Amino acid sequence: MARKKIMSVISNNSLAGLWPINDSSFPLLQYIDPYGNAIFNGVQMSEIRTELKSLIGKASTDEQKAVLGGITELARRCQESSHRVLEIRGD
Repeated sequence: MARKKIMSVISNNSLAGLWPINDSSFPLLQYIDPYGNAIFNGVQMSEIRTELKSLIGKASTDEQKAVLGGITELARRCQESSHRVLEIRGD
């Protein structure tokens, strides 16, 4: 079954200093490589959404909050529908 693209969010590097690379308090998001791609499935969305909520609380700009809010919305849609994944692409 082909994956269906729902929506995309472009960060323009606004999350560069905020993203929790190698931060073990973010069990899933810590493994996202800013230069690679990562794919998460619906089963992982509950944890992803929890981690994104925590990141939104640490965001210092409106742009960061907007980008994280967009990613959170994608995660919600993924969690609510079968056969959907959240794909995050790096540079």
